[in-house]
Amino acid sequence: MLNTKIHIKSSDLSRRIKPFLGFFFSMLSFFSSAQIQVKKHDISIEFDRDAHKILVHQVSMIINETKNPIDTLYFYAWANAYKNKKTALATRFIENYDLNFHFTREKNRGYIEIDHVKIDSIELKRKFLENQIDILKVVLKKKISPGQQKKIIFSYSIKLPNQKFTGFGIDGKNNIFLKDFYFSPVLNKNLYSNKSLDDMPELPTDFIVNFESFSNEKKDN
Repeated sequence: MLNTKIHIKSSDLSRRIKPFLGFFFSMLSFFSSAQIQVKKHDISIEFDRDAHKILVHQVSMIINETKNPIDTLYFYAWANAYKNKKTALATRFIENYDLNFHFTREKNRGYIEIDHVKIDSIELKRKFLENQIDILKVVLKKKISPGQQKKIIFSYSIKLPNQKFTGFGIDGKNNIFLKDFYFSPVLNKNLYSNKSLDDMPELPTDFIVNFESFSNEKKDN
């Protein structure tokens, strides 16, 4: 087993956990209403130490709590805020006279790469918004009716940024500090970007997170 340590902060709840440890927790953020609410996130993570990436398989049970069918979903994709110098996060660094992120090497930045997004085994069209790349747009093949629940599956990887910028990412000892790394539905059409100022807007949600492997043994077999 590798000596990598994982630190996850979600809203007011912060835990240190070790590889291969599954855990359960509830979100503590509260908001008045939402278009799509998540009943449960079930997330599996594999850490690719050499590439400084986490490989994520996320299964989220969502429900349409509006009175109208929904054909498009928007998700916070805040891990993508570290991708380049044009994001809201990068702009905030400049506004605070912090040039470290602006002049850093590309290897210190972070981003999301999506393999697929599916509902009912059907792959869906998706894209990051052009001028707001930490928001993901997903176009549905079939509308979700009011009160209807659906299981949406995300398969993706996250290149972890250097932890020095915001306290989240990966440090020189391969310790991981995670916060707001998963896809979460946008609430009330508020397309908030990650500025490392507030927690990601969410309703109370149940989580199961499992760390499956922290080596490249699977790739070698």
